[in-house]
Amino acid sequence: MKEEKKQQKIDKKVDEFNRKLDQLKVSPSIEENLEIIDDLFKDNQIIKYRRIVNENDSSMEFVIVFCEALVDHILINDSLIKPLILTHIKVGKGDDCVKTVMERILHAGEIEKADNFRKIVDAVCYGDSVIFISGCQEALYVDTKKFSSRTTEEPPAEMVLSGPREGFNENIMNNMAQLQKRIRSNDFKCRIMTIGERTKTICMVCYINSLVNKNVLDRLFKRLESIQMDGILDPNYLIEMIKDNSFTPFRVLGITERPDSVVGKLLEGRIALLIDGSPVAVTMPYLFMENFQSPEDYYVNYYYASISRLLRLTGFILTLFAPALYISIVAFHHELLPVPLLIHFAIERSSVPFPAAVEAFLMIGIYELIRETGIRVPSNIGQALSIVGALVIGQAAVDAKLIAAPMVIVVAITALTGLLVPKLSGAILVFRPLMMLLASFLGLYGFLLGASFILAHLLTLRSMGVIHVSAITKLKFQEVKDLYIRAPWWKMRTRPMELTQNKVRMKVKRNGK
Repeated sequence: MKEEKKQQKIDKKVDEFNRKLDQLKVSPSIEENLEIIDDLFKDNQIIKYRRIVNENDSSMEFVIVFCEALVDHILINDSLIKPLILTHIKVGKGDDCVKTVMERILHAGEIEKADNFRKIVDAVCYGDSVIFISGCQEALYVDTKKFSSRTTEEPPAEMVLSGPREGFNENIMNNMAQLQKRIRSNDFKCRIMTIGERTKTICMVCYINSLVNKNVLDRLFKRLESIQMDGILDPNYLIEMIKDNSFTPFRVLGITERPDSVVGKLLEGRIALLIDGSPVAVTMPYLFMENFQSPEDYYVNYYYASISRLLRLTGFILTLFAPALYISIVAFHHELLPVPLLIHFAIERSSVPFPAAVEAFLMIGIYELIRETGIRVPSNIGQALSIVGALVIGQAAVDAKLIAAPMVIVVAITALTGLLVPKLSGAILVFRPLMMLLASFLGLYGFLLGASFILAHLLTLRSMGVIHVSAITKLKFQEVKDLYIRAPWWKMRTRPMELTQNKVRMKVKRNGK
């Protein structure tokens, strides 16, 4: 109770400060404005200001306030300081002075007015330069941002053999430009929102107006507007706040660092969400079968892409169910094995001290430890560590008669197939031990119970109101042409019905027909 009361007092003080800041108006006196700036940015030594007096009229005084680490100093010198010093235009007093400076003196692309210090603080903290004019009750803030960012490069987690090599970086404007240059249409829309009480993080909601499902779009904006938290530093902050099913380990909102992938989803009627400071875009709605799709599927032959997609689906089934199925058969249902295989298993297991369930949990646990270690250490060491660790530990365990050789094979298959579906790694990490536990106690009955639970859970999932597995049960070719397989482009005649208000695609002509 004491902690809650203390937090309530702090929140109350913050709210009072914000209200005062909104009510604090710009003064015609430059000195009064600078006193307020000094008080607001006390102990912040990267906030600088520059006094300017016009050389032709000493009564024309200006002060430029900016954050030294966020601005382009050349732009300030050439577009702000030099024009204000050299201009022969009379600024005057009153309301017209701001208009005169905006329209006739400054050489900048984006200039806005500010009459209270809330706007001024937000502008300075985001790299804009604020200009106070002597005798004016309004200030100007000019876009002078200069943020350092990585060069455009291929995302390491989504590398392809064929296709574009561009990826997003941490600059949201660069990311937006990557989308706009690929969609050269006025139908492409982008709405900007600011989220985070303290970080004021800029987020962009991107969509194609004639394709997007308006119900999904309205639902997204309502959820974003209702978010109240100190800051947004990564897309996962927003994903956990806006997704339909809060506690599911399955991914119900898509994430990608590839602009070509985002554009492809926008053309199907989906929505993309960009967050300043992150190279990751969030796409929605997100269907379950997208976990088995890759951007490369659309840049290679459709036969190869279809087979690869089916292999990924098979890999998910094996990595999730293989250990539990092995445990249930070896421990409870020997009659399901052919006699030669049963004899071989019995010989192997006769020298092993642990039951099959303990073996499985032990080996899966060691594999997860090696995998996690390989991720955390430097890449040139991690690859060698993973390979050598798995070989040495697996061979040593078999030689020491601690683990049966068939179990090592099952775990190896489980590990390899798990790498086929990295988008489902979270769900696999949660549900695989659950399946193994049920199989350890109930055999095939437990296996079927666990599989039924996972299926029922999938059927309850929603992605921005759209059923997560809505397309799986459909059998018409146009509804599954881009799910289990990837059909040729000339067969892609419709968009996913649940995702768009415009189902029909533009006609694709082939061979001059």
